[in-house]
Amino acid sequence: MPAEYNVRSLEPGDVAPAAEFMAARQCLLRETVPMLPARFERPEVCADVIRETMGFADGFAAERDGNLVGFLQAIKNLPDPTSGGARYSPERGSMMLAHGHSVAPGEPQYPVYNALFAALADQYRERGIFDHIAHVPCGDPELLEAWANLGFGRSTAFAARDTSRIVTATSADTRQATPADLEEVYRIACSGSAYHSEPPIFNPYLERQAEEDVRAQLRKGLADEAEAMFLGFVGGRPAGLLWIHAPFGSPVLVPDDACYIGDTAVLPEARGSGVGSACLQAALTWARSRDYKNVVLHFSTANPLSTAFWTGHGFEPLMYQVRRHIDERVAWARPEFEITR
Repeated sequence: MPAEYNVRSLEPGDVAPAAEFMAARQCLLRETVPMLPARFERPEVCADVIRETMGFADGFAAERDGNLVGFLQAIKNLPDPTSGGARYSPERGSMMLAHGHSVAPGEPQYPVYNALFAALADQYRERGIFDHIAHVPCGDPELLEAWANLGFGRSTAFAARDTSRIVTATSADTRQATPADLEEVYRIACSGSAYHSEPPIFNPYLERQAEEDVRAQLRKGLADEAEAMFLGFVGGRPAGLLWIHAPFGSPVLVPDDACYIGDTAVLPEARGSGVGSACLQAALTWARSRDYKNVVLHFSTANPLSTAFWTGHGFEPLMYQVRRHIDERVAWARPEFEITR
């Protein structure tokens, strides 16, 4: 850890300066990504989010010469192995939220984040946590480089676009799914999970373990009038799926009046048929009818199909989830002598 930085626990007295840092960053990010919510340019709004996050997250503060220069909030992410969320998370990991870290304007970001992450990773190592995920907003090259220099690589993009029509949609048949379509919806969703288990994506295929929870989520979504699932058809048979619902994501990154695209999948034999873009067109029409102005989603950056599809349809990354796995042997392979920093 750089000698000039002292890292300690985040305290209530740190909220005001930390909120100033976050507000300044939001101002900077909105210069290149104006669709980000403007209210987080106000420190008092940022302070509310930081204070709320302190209620459930571990907090670290970096200071130099007695002054706060950066902060980092993280949660221990230990998903139930039978939950649908376990399909997208390591078994034991940390998650550093986009609204849970920032550095003082003018302060070099890499050494501050270096000191903060060193403290977090050392503490979490003692709890058997070696997988770390950070949510890093786009629009600040120095910020992205700081996390890259810490050994983090991109795993997921959080992207957005407005809800205007796409110009390349095909005439493939689509309709909104009903509770009676549960089996077809589940079958297509599982095919998407199977694809994501293949190289180079390598998500674990946990549908057998998580079937009960996934079915319950799909059943609820099919019955909820506030959300919609669209089926796309090829040759009269369901071949594509897109689920759209209320907004999801960090409040500093979700544009105003935005909804969220969740599970999407196209059966292998239907890829390239245009059924995916037809489902997207139907979902955007649904979103406009409910006065949503923007739509957000996550996609795996290692997935060549979804990366090309979403960016090709105008989705622009707002944030990257970056991930680092620390060799578990550091838990026991340590020198017998003391290391001075």
